[in-house]
Amino acid sequence: MFENSVEKNTAVVFLNNQIEFNT
Repeated sequence: MFENSVEKNTAVVFLNNQIEFNT
């Protein structure tokens, strides 16, 4: 469970960084 949570958090951070970079 913990690993899955970390993966989800990493994906969210990555997407947020992509959005900030694109804008």
